[in-house]
Order: sequence, then structure tokens, then C-alpha cells
Amino acid sequence: MTKDGIKEIVRYVSILENNYNIKIRPKDLPGYIEGFVIPKDGYYCIIINNNLSYKEQLRTLYHEAKHIYDIEIGIDTSENDCDSFADSYYKITYEGINQNRL
Repeated sequence: MTKDGIKEIVRYVSILENNYNIKIRPKDLPGYIEGFVIPKDGYYCIIINNNLSYKEQLRTLYHEAKHIYDIEIGIDTSENDCDSFADSYYKITYEGINQNRL
């Protein structure tokens, strides 16, 4: 993982934790579980499989954040919508990181 990659994930996690009261916790999970959201008293906790690659962890973070967003604005959330969002946002982020290194 590059320095820019580390900075990007730290920035995104910081925004979620400080501005939106969302906690992100890595956990060793079975391979078939990428991540999930737990609603807590006054905040959400995103659990991400610590055994995933950087790309998969970042994509999972975006996916789970989309679930929270949908819940907060009161719309039905679907796995396909969250997958599409995660794929798109990851691509934008990853391409931006790589372009900034040039």
C-alpha cells in the first residue's frame, strides 16, 4: 500500500468517525463475510474483515457507509446499490491516488 493510499483511508475514516459518529473496527472474520454495520446507541459501527486486501477493505468501507446513508435518509437499501456505489467510489479514489503519485 502506498503512502497516498494510507492517507486516503485515514482521511475517509476520520471523516466518518468525527463528522458522522461512525466507528470503524477491523475484525478477523470468516472469508465469506466482508463487513457489516451494527447500529449502536447514538452511532453506527462498521466492522470490516481484517483479512481482506486493502482494496477490498476500502471497497467494503464504502459499501457499508452507503448502507448507513440509506438508513439515515429513510430509503430501502439494496446490496446492488451499495455494491455499485462502492465500486464507483473506490474507482474514483484509487484512480485519484494513482494519478497524484505521477
